[in-house]
Amino acid sequence: MGLQREHPEVYMPVYIGIDWSHATRKQDIFILNEAGAPLARVVVAHSAEGFQKLDAQRQPLGLAASECLVGIETAHNLLIDFLWGHGYQQVFVIPPNVVNSTRGRYTCPHRKCGSPKRGAQ
Repeated sequence: MGLQREHPEVYMPVYIGIDWSHATRKQDIFILNEAGAPLARVVVAHSAEGFQKLDAQRQPLGLAASECLVGIETAHNLLIDFLWGHGYQQVFVIPPNVVNSTRGRYTCPHRKCGSPKRGAQ
């Protein structure tokens, strides 16, 4: 499991994060390496063509679908069926309320980043 390079003993997990938007019927896809550095980013439509585009992002990385760790915000989605049907075995549903509750931990407070608070003039 993971991205294999020149040395077979080197293991590097690859993570695929999927932010699904019901309102716009699209997916924002982020593929990250073990350190969290971006390998790819793509926005795909919520359609068979869009799902194929997601799968095409993985292939140049030399990864099997079964080697990818996938996180998605909802289980009520045709994309889940697509992923399982195309060999993605490690699909984790992360409830939206968990995602929302962690946003404050991973963003920079306004006064530390030097940007004004929203609504401030």
